[in-house]
Amino acid sequence: MAPGDRTRQATAALAVAGVGAAAAYSIIKRLRPKAQLPSQPKLPLEFAAANGLRLRIVRANGIEIEVAEAGKPSDPLVLLVHGWPEGWGSWKHQMTYLAKLGFHVAAPSMRGYGFTSSPADPKEYGIETICADAVDLVKVLGHDVAHLVGHDWGAICSWHFALLRPDVFKTVFCMSVPLGSMFGSMSGPMVPRLAPCTLRPTDAMREKCGPANFYYLLYHNEVDGGGGRAFSGPADREYASAPGELHDRILRNGIGEAREARGLSRCKRLLWKKFVAPSPLRSSGGMIGRQYPAGDPPEWAAGQDREFWLNQYAKSGFIGGVNYYRNFDSNFDATSKLEGARVNQPSGFLYGSDDLVMRMVQPTWMEDMRALAPMMEDAHVTCVPQGSHWIMLEKPDAVNAALGPFLMAHRLLVS
Repeated sequence: MAPGDRTRQATAALAVAGVGAAAAYSIIKRLRPKAQLPSQPKLPLEFAAANGLRLRIVRANGIEIEVAEAGKPSDPLVLLVHGWPEGWGSWKHQMTYLAKLGFHVAAPSMRGYGFTSSPADPKEYGIETICADAVDLVKVLGHDVAHLVGHDWGAICSWHFALLRPDVFKTVFCMSVPLGSMFGSMSGPMVPRLAPCTLRPTDAMREKCGPANFYYLLYHNEVDGGGGRAFSGPADREYASAPGELHDRILRNGIGEAREARGLSRCKRLLWKKFVAPSPLRSSGGMIGRQYPAGDPPEWAAGQDREFWLNQYAKSGFIGGVNYYRNFDSNFDATSKLEGARVNQPSGFLYGSDDLVMRMVQPTWMEDMRALAPMMEDAHVTCVPQGSHWIMLEKPDAVNAALGPFLMAHRLLVS
């Protein structure tokens, strides 16, 4: 047999195998039982107690806020701000650690999450409203000032909080989203709006990815009123229809798993990408199907942590969380007063080398951030090797090793 014939036969065999794999995957997916949200969600008091935490619901800024706490209320306050799609449980390892260092640690379910009030209207999630939630929560917890720590959307919020209310938030330490991030084209705006720009964030995102291609930041901005809910969109309905799949595919180190895949595992990934994964076009599907179905979640996101996550979203639904994304443009419009401002509090930043979000921002993010945060010291900028976006759960010791010294160094700023 000529070499060319062998190559063609090998290619044909691979194609047949791929089609077979795609068909098998489709059948298995239909047969596999789906993890649904609990029909009667309960305030997770047992989960909190099992992790050495207190849990209560307080009223602040006119809404109810679910807040987990650790440490003595008389100690300096550290406010932990989570992102999407998460909850206060993502901070469980940091809370007990910081309490032992002598801090009063509070981690709320942010507006739209868990047992915190979850209005459906995106207008209820503007950055000034979210900031007012945080400021009033500090007061309700018995403090006038606080240290601020944020992750993902919690980082975006925290950078804004530090800029809008430096009188309340005396330090800021963020993870996974650097100050001055550009999620669109390089001609687009920074987040927060610290430099003049005429292009709004979502327009910059469309310019970067193309008007017909899928980009999850834009996907979360779609609102069509489907399902009989005025502020619903395809993203929140997709997540509500397959919450277990969303959790299991999103909360993992996908970059690390792909890098370490060998043999049959690597072959499966290649076949999935070629024959099963949606095309880059938005019309080919939503978010979940674009994440490789690697199976059960990693240990740090499984078991009681997974049950906690499902319970929280059974209470809040998914509209509240995506409403933060629906305010990219309105936040930009509302914060022109921040142009030229700087984060002048002591600040720190931590990220994982396998964090997908860090691969979405501009290549000059480090230089940009350091210019915008003149009080940020080298000792408090940390890259965690092989750390994913879900760094607090996946690499808690590394996070604590960076966060603890930062807060202790500036402890006297909050009393």
